[in-house]
Amino acid sequence: MPNHNNLPHVYVISLPRHHERRSLISKQLNRLGFNFEFIEGIDGSKLDSETLDKVDLEFCKKKFGHSMNNSEIGCALSHIKVYEKIIEERLESAIVLEDDAFLLSVLPAVLKSALKKQPNFELLYLFHGKAKSWPIKNRLPDGYRLAKYRYPSNKSKRCIIGAVGYVLSQSGAKRLLELAHPVRMPADYLTGYLQWHRLNTYGIEPNCIDTGHLDTTIPGRDYGVHIENNK
Repeated sequence: MPNHNNLPHVYVISLPRHHERRSLISKQLNRLGFNFEFIEGIDGSKLDSETLDKVDLEFCKKKFGHSMNNSEIGCALSHIKVYEKIIEERLESAIVLEDDAFLLSVLPAVLKSALKKQPNFELLYLFHGKAKSWPIKNRLPDGYRLAKYRYPSNKSKRCIIGAVGYVLSQSGAKRLLELAHPVRMPADYLTGYLQWHRLNTYGIEPNCIDTGHLDTTIPGRDYGVHIENNK
């Protein structure tokens, strides 16, 4: 079994009741030789009124055209919990995964190459939706490319949707945590609005992890259609 100790530590966000999901992703991470641990996710169905009262739903409605359900709020809080952990542990960087991530076998080699080519990243997407990048891309193993993403204009609603897997540096975690409270947007908006957080952001193309093989635990999502290619 390989052991990629020179790659960042992995935090897997997972609800305690997700035994099957935990088993599946544990097998993948062990097979690929990653060091990992589970971060207990925050169950949106169990949020108390004190927590919900601190959520700025009006900001979300005004800026993005839709609200957030409790599952989305719980997911956002779970990612924030990981940012706090990265800072607390003083990690140079860490891989953040949701427990429905499906890891391609090329991930260790591709990621190792990407980190070597761009050690000064703050946010590195392993899975993402559409993104605007600079035309020159670095070659990675197995036909993959490392893209540097461009900041849209401040008025743009362009967003990189996808928080199932990414790598975050210490400075990136600090910046996202600065913007995280009050909770006012889904987790992938916080990471995806480059024009807001201004992190040094890259992405591996095509995606080197996948998702969608398991049912979502965040029902009733009504965003995505709200993200237009406005400039």
